[in-house]
Amino acid sequence: MSSISELTRQVEEAGLYDPIQVGDKVIKYTGDYTMKGTVLAVFNTSAGQRRFVVEHNAEAFGGKGYFLHIYGPNNIKRDTSP
Repeated sequence: MSSISELTRQVEEAGLYDPIQVGDKVIKYTGDYTMKGTVLAVFNTSAGQRRFVVEHNAEAFGGKGYFLHIYGPNNIKRDTSP
């Protein structure tokens, strides 16, 4: 049986892994609402969990300026809309 790290290495070597990176346009799609935004930072917590800082435009919700949210990888996906 292969370990998770071995499977990850195989996927990366096959060119199948396309991680979300700083500058990518994303959609927060889980929960009660969806929001589009831009990834400003990617980091790991002290427990080793990946997190993404996403900037959202408050004007899309009737506000002014921008705000930041921190998401786990299961809450966002790349925005492929034109």
